[in-house]
Amino acid sequence: MDDVEREFVKLYAIEAKTFPEIERALGCDRKRVQDLFDSSKSERDDIAKLKALYSRKQYQQRVSFQKFLEYYNGLERVCFYCGITEAEIKQLSERRKIYTKRSKNRGRSLELERIEPNESYDNLENLRLACFWCNNAKSDEFTAEEFRPIANEIGDALRARLSGGQNPKAPNA
Repeated sequence: MDDVEREFVKLYAIEAKTFPEIERALGCDRKRVQDLFDSSKSERDDIAKLKALYSRKQYQQRVSFQKFLEYYNGLERVCFYCGITEAEIKQLSERRKIYTKRSKNRGRSLELERIEPNESYDNLENLRLACFWCNNAKSDEFTAEEFRPIANEIGDALRARLSGGQNPKAPNA
């Protein structure tokens, strides 16, 4: 993605500018703006998901979306607890090594987790990325330190699946 494409996504998806406003800001015609719109679907979808999360967790009471987005984009794409990466989760999904029935989306990417469960969601320093399994197992019951040994076992089990281990609950196992 080049600088113009990044600026388009910022103007359209983050700042909610109209096409005429974007044309003026970028100094280009409608066809170019439409092409940028068409080619940025994935990025726009990602930002829309983050905006929905931002709204659902009511971050806007204390944190701007821009600040939240910068913080989120700065997080390393790895589970804070077990160390599984987003790329490994994607591989698990592609290889059909995860079988959660919870949702079409959960278990397919990292989720925002509060390290200290009694802190509010708008305390960005308390937020980290966690895999679905660690996020659910830790819940709001355990501290990060209490949960660490459990997380290590979760990470080991997930990595074993990646290296050829079979999920005993898998269909046709």
